[in-house]
Amino acid sequence: MSLYTDRGAHYFYTPTAGGEVDRSRPTQVGRALERLGVEHIAAYSPQARGRSERVFHTLQDRLVKELALKEIDTVEAANLFLCDVYIPEYNARFAVAAAQEGTAFVAILASTLRRFYASRRSVRSATIIACRSTGSSCKYRKARCAPISSRRA
Repeated sequence: MSLYTDRGAHYFYTPTAGGEVDRSRPTQVGRALERLGVEHIAAYSPQARGRSERVFHTLQDRLVKELALKEIDTVEAANLFLCDVYIPEYNARFAVAAAQEGTAFVAILASTLRRFYASRRSVRSATIIACRSTGSSCKYRKARCAPISSRRA
């Protein structure tokens, strides 16, 4: 129903560093959330930034050390460790009970997802998505682009 994130450039366009987000110029993430009907909430408080930074630090620093201490060096072993040990311990320590019972997840039909992924908002946004893959040159960014093709569902 809603997603609360920091104001990173991948989430929001912010004309002035530290300023307010420009909701009239959504990023690819913003456009995707809008099409899915998800409210996107920008975090402005230092407390919110601190919470997200602490989680990033835990996942990028502490988790790597935990894997090394356990001498885990394969993806399969890491996935087992995450599912059987790390996530249950992390949740036991940091999880907070939800204010309401039940789930907020809404089922989406496969046909809806196919239309979502195959459609284009504009030539520019579709081209930028293609630029992230490989292929020919792109007129919007100095990047390598793949030819754009999509089938309508």
